[in-house]
Amino acid sequence: MEELEKAFKALSNINRLRILDLLKQRKLGCRIDECGDKCDLESNSCVTEIAREFNLAQSTISHHLKELYNAGIIKMEKQGLWVYCSLNDEKLEQLRSFFNIDDLNDIQKSKRRKNG
Repeated sequence: MEELEKAFKALSNINRLRILDLLKQRKLGCRIDECGDKCDLESNSCVTEIAREFNLAQSTISHHLKELYNAGIIKMEKQGLWVYCSLNDEKLEQLRSFFNIDDLNDIQKSKRRKNG
């Protein structure tokens, strides 16, 4: 539960949600696991590209990215001077399964059986 708490805390900031949405749309940066030698490092500086989308200092964006990374929501990889970001699909699936309605319905049915 501590991991979920950390993730939800990281997601409680509107700027972090906007960053997550940008990465989700794959508008910025590249996916680390698909990058290989194909990246043009000068045009794929994810932190720089993300910072351009906000009226915030790049250091503030870096802080938000660090919070998302520490919560396991995104992956970050430094290559030379550039930092590449991508979504951590495993963590997002864990968060998604937390809200699985079928699981909630099963829990409610189980409680009714115990009480009824």
